[in-house]
Amino acid sequence: AAEPVTLVAACDPARAVRYVGLSKTPAELRKERFGKNELCWGAEHTRRLAQAHMMVIGCGGVGSWTVECLARAGVGSLVLVDCGAVKLSNCSQQACATSATVGLPKVEVLAKHIRQINPDCRVMPVIQRVDRANVVSFLREYSRDADGLAAYDAVVDACDHIEDKVVIQAALVRDFCSAARCGRELLVVSCCGAATRLDPTLLRCADISRTTHCPVARQIRKALAQEGITHGVTCIFSVEPPRNRNMTSRDALVDRPGSALDSCPGNKDPSFSRGSGSGTVSVASHAAKPSGMGWVPSPMGSSMCVAAMVGLLAANHCIHRLAPGPPPTQGFAAYEELGTENSAAPCSDGVLHSLQPPP
Repeated sequence: AAEPVTLVAACDPARAVRYVGLSKTPAELRKERFGKNELCWGAEHTRRLAQAHMMVIGCGGVGSWTVECLARAGVGSLVLVDCGAVKLSNCSQQACATSATVGLPKVEVLAKHIRQINPDCRVMPVIQRVDRANVVSFLREYSRDADGLAAYDAVVDACDHIEDKVVIQAALVRDFCSAARCGRELLVVSCCGAATRLDPTLLRCADISRTTHCPVARQIRKALAQEGITHGVTCIFSVEPPRNRNMTSRDALVDRPGSALDSCPGNKDPSFSRGSGSGTVSVASHAAKPSGMGWVPSPMGSSMCVAAMVGLLAANHCIHRLAPGPPPTQGFAAYEELGTENSAAPCSDGVLHSLQPPP
């Protein structure tokens, strides 16, 4: 039998009086910590999550909420990847961004937060940018958890740079999909444009081949097709028309082939988003900062509610990926009857989000 341990709440003892002097085994503590998850998902699903190994690339306004959700779901091993530090402006957007954490690396702040949620989680914070030059070697280096036991079960791409998103997704689909431990192909989730959107009920989940109304997803889809990849990446995207309340002139945008402006539906609305979190936009200074994907980072407003929901939906998709037995399908018949243009098809594993109600 496992040795009893004493749970002590160091952060706020006043709120943990009932645990003072209470001895429980590690298994009992985990049962209490994640008991409500188990009541919802079942014991086998919860056990699989405890053994899962997942990676989140980009821990900003979208990815930080993915990490938060996966940690509270009881995922046993997490690799957190981001090269940035917390800024004061992040306090309105990102999980764990506070005045006390400004200036600290995002992944280290999140890692500390995760260990307070689930001390059993094996967290690997990595302060690095993943790009074309290092993507394959990087993914191979971290493809096993801290104990060297397993390949990825899921990888969530929540970074802002479209070119980086493409090379990450292409490498995962080509080289890592067959290595997933859960008996199914590796789940690759891409978080697409959340910037300037206001309505979280218009978020959709679908394979990259079936995305609509999203300039970011369109650019990724076209770039992946050039790599010979037409499916295999699950996208969280919005069918809400993007907008930018700070832009007042179409002249502020660079209208060029491959740019987000060029990919806007009908090319009528000059407002659009780029990236998965706070977003980027191609501006007049683009000529001074050339990019192969036709964009340059520039601040763009975003709703914390929408950005966080994108991250939570990505996490939810990863969680249900490990469900034992057939995927849940309840409600799909009603969904198929909707037949609305703005509704994306259900994902291959049966996870469906934000159904658009019948007219």
